Amino acid sequence: MNNKFKNKPSSFRNLQPTTYNLPPNLGFTLVEMLVSISVFLVVMLVAASSLLSIIDGNNKAQSLKSAINNLNFALEDMEKNIRVGTGYNQDLCSINKDCIKFVSYKDSDNSGANDDVYYKLIGESIKRCVDLTTNSCSSDNDYTPMTAPEVHINYLGFYKTDPTEPEKARVLIVIGGFAGAKPKIQTKFNLQTTVSQRGF
Repeated sequence: MNNKFKNKPSSFRNLQPTTYNLPPNLGFTLVEMLVSISVFLVVMLVAASSLLSIIDGNNKAQSLKSAINNLNFALEDMEKNIRVGTGYNQDLCSINKDCIKFVSYKDSDNSGANDDVYYKLIGESIKRCVDLTTNSCSSDNDYTPMTAPEVHINYLGFYKTDPTEPEKARVLIVIGGFAGAKPKIQTKFNLQTTVSQRGF
């Protein structure tokens, strides 16, 4: 016997190892584990779907906000210039009345003649051209876009009153289209405004 146990009481030297037998009902069975994992996966799937829906909704709201801001800018520009313009003409437009020409109050090149301004739907964009020389707006390449690429214009119409009564001339502008590149976040819009010609 080892010398370090000589001075110990005999009860200490005769200790037996203790065995612990756990009751069989402690712990998890395989079925319980599978059920727990299944419930966890279902909860995670529902949470992920909700999160994706929130993200799509936010993207849609941002897309609509961008479209409305851009359209407001385009409409304000058209309203301001058409209101103070004269000689409304749509001879160059298609049957859908998707363009308008008028004489601006500006003389950009100081030639003594006021500018001719055109607004027209080209592709899916509202475009503008200022005619400083004869036939300088004869090609679609001469026009400058007024709407952003993410704003798709499907319909643009200018409806004017009888030009024989200039003091009562009005132009109704109707715009329809959608904003957003992806189908899930596309938002349709339909806008209209009436512009009354300002009397001088």
